[in-house]
Formats: sequence, structure tokens, C-alpha cells
Amino acid sequence: MAKQMGRPHLDTIDKMRRAALRQRGHVAELQTVFDVEGDNQAEIDAITGPGIRPKSRATFLQIEKDKFEKMMTNIRVYESEEGLQHISIDAVVDPLLENNTVKSVGRKSKDEFTILDRKLLLAQRKLADTLTEWDEAGADEPAIKKATEKSGQRHGRTPKTYPERILELKKEIIETTTRIAELESKLNNIQVMDRQIRVLQNAKREARKMAKEARNLHGHDSEQATKWEYKEASYATEIKQITARVTRYKRLEDNGWKPHDIERMKLANPAEAALQAQLELVENKIGEIALDTSSKSFIDESKAVEAQEDLQRTEKYLSALKKKQALMREIEKIEAEMKTI
Repeated sequence: MAKQMGRPHLDTIDKMRRAALRQRGHVAELQTVFDVEGDNQAEIDAITGPGIRPKSRATFLQIEKDKFEKMMTNIRVYESEEGLQHISIDAVVDPLLENNTVKSVGRKSKDEFTILDRKLLLAQRKLADTLTEWDEAGADEPAIKKATEKSGQRHGRTPKTYPERILELKKEIIETTTRIAELESKLNNIQVMDRQIRVLQNAKREARKMAKEARNLHGHDSEQATKWEYKEASYATEIKQITARVTRYKRLEDNGWKPHDIERMKLANPAEAALQAQLELVENKIGEIALDTSSKSFIDESKAVEAQEDLQRTEKYLSALKKKQALMREIEKIEAEMKTI
């Protein structure tokens, strides 16, 4: 008998029963939310902007309940037509709901570093694009792309001004950087090296992208393309070196070594300098607006003060966290030296 490949074949009735079981769980979740938070019809009625109104919790819950009842009716009809025995929905077993197969197939789930790194990268790109768009526009207010025929006003809601967007992006970048620093401070010495490899891989990918753009714009032998190709190669070499160290240390760990017995690596992010330069540019542009008293205020004054204070608190916290990390490394080094005495 040939070995079966892939997952076992499911009959139609099994698929219908499992789908109904999952739908019942979905209805139970919606019911819990409705019981705790109540209906939100009043909030929906208070919306004054354009666009289609969302469904209320009560309406959405009823739709899903009707869907579940229809699925159960279809199951009963199919069982009668095929002469199958009726099985209670409580007796149906779905491995997906028991989480027996989710972790063993498909792409590995993302860890928090992966999510935060991507969030930071996208925020940086968006900030750079917004700064460029602001310079090209020559005004704080975005240009009207589509206006009404009668009044000549813009369609839909008024978009946020460029300074408002930049302040929001800056806050998001600082908060994300702070969270990354918090997570890095909790890593042991081997995990720090793994983290350094991840950071270099991200930098290598960005260098490859920049090299490709430089080749398309300036040619294959241009100075810009050569510079980014050299950076990509240097990152690749450093990744190989750290990977070899990690492999060696993990073998030592198997022989009784502890992560704190290994010298802690100081994390270095090649993209940090560009990020700091970008944030300084934001400070300069926002500062120019603040000094220009003749121009119209781009944001409500109280909101601007609140945003700046929030940013300052976050920056101070990040600075204190970095000092704490340096102090912890010194303490670990002293403890390691004391053990050798």
C-alpha cells in the first residue's frame, strides 16, 4: 500500500461539520464581546463623515448566528439525503481548533522582533516619503487632488498636514525603537549574537536594494552602486563570522557552559546613524515652523505641546534604558572576572 502524502482526505460531511464547529466558536467570541462592551449603534449613528457605515455589534452577531443556523440546516439535510447518522456538533473534533497542526505546518510564526523591525522600517520609509512630499509641495497643507465641481473644495475628509504626519511618524519610530531596546535588554549573551545577525541581515537586504536602485539610475559601474555592493559584501562577511561564533558557543553550552560565561556582544545597528539623521532633520523642519510666528499654526497648540512632551519622555526613557544596559554589561563582566579568581 502506497504511503499517503499530505493531510488525510476529508469527506464532505466532515468538512461541513468542522466548518460549523468553527463558526460556533466565532459566534461565541462575538457574543462575549457584545456582552462585555454592549452595542455600538449610537457610536455609528454619530459618525458624520462620508463613507459606508459599519455594521453594529448586534447586527454583525445576528448575521453570524444566522450563518451558523444555515450551516446546521445544510448538515441535517445532507445527512438525511446520504443516510448518514446524525452527530451532535459537540462530538465533532477539529484539530485546527485544538492547535495540533497549526505550529507544525507552513511558515514559522513571526516573533516580536520581526514585527517591530518591519514596523520601524516602514515608518522610516514613510517618514522619508512624507518629508520629500512636503518639500515638493512647498506648503504645510497637502494639495487638492480632486475637487468638487460646484464648490471647488476637496472630496472627503481634509487630510492631515505634513507636520502632523511627521510628528505622528516620529512618535511611532521612537516608541518602536524603545520597545526593541527593552526586548534586547532581556536577551542572554547568545541571543544577543543571534539578534546581531538578524540586524545585519536586515541591513544587507537594504544595501542590496539600494545597490539595485543605484545600478538602474547611474549604471552598473557607478560609484553609488559600488558603495552599496561593498556594504552588502561586508555585512555578509560579518554575518558569517558571528554565525560561526554562535555555533561554537552553542557547542560549549551543550558541554555545560552558561550564556553568562560568554562575553556579551555590544549590539550595533548599521541603520541607526541614518535614523538619527532623519530624526534630526525632522527636528529642524518642525523647529523652523515653530520659530515662524507669522505663519498660521499647523496644529492645535495644546496637541503640539502634548506631543512634544510625550516624545521627550520617550526619548529620556530610551536614553536611561541604554545606560542601564551598559551598566548591566559591566556588572556581568565583573562577575565573570570574579569567578575566574
